[in-house]
Amino acid sequence: EEFIGLKFAKKDLGLAPRMHSLADYSEDVRQWIITLITDTSLEPQERVSIFQSLVKIARLLQKKGNYCLLFSFIGAFNSSSVARLIKDFPTKYHNQVEKMEALLNPQGSFANYRRAISNRKGIVIPMQGVTTRDLTSINEITNEEWRNEQSSKAINDLLQFQKRRCSWKSDNQMKDFLSNLARKS
Repeated sequence: EEFIGLKFAKKDLGLAPRMHSLADYSEDVRQWIITLITDTSLEPQERVSIFQSLVKIARLLQKKGNYCLLFSFIGAFNSSSVARLIKDFPTKYHNQVEKMEALLNPQGSFANYRRAISNRKGIVIPMQGVTTRDLTSINEITNEEWRNEQSSKAINDLLQFQKRRCSWKSDNQMKDFLSNLARKS
């Protein structure tokens, strides 16, 4: 409903509250990560440890199909203040971040990302920016019949993500990871 007529792009936040809320949440996560890593009270080894934990979380987000929050993590890692601090951190983690960056690379209209979500069996939380960009681009099409067809296809793709089965049983790997992370804090 919030996609129809580009309600999400209107200045009236009441037209698309969930879209605006998700955008705000994603930005809050990005800022939180930047704050964690750039905290001036941290010793260098603490900063490395936090970065390593955040990279592990980002990998879990990718594994679970949460590309929306993964994009926030990658955005934080690439912010100038964080990039300056982490450039000398262990190569292993930089390589993992580079692989995630390649997945979310905008080249070819996010071809790697689109391939990943279409091949994914489980749930997908798509990148909001790509979805809204697609819908905005479709809205610019002058041929009304083709525009309606493309809009229908884009919204149908989103609905297909919603219909995917999700196992809500306990994920022991995630539970253990978060428990260990909490103990380190």
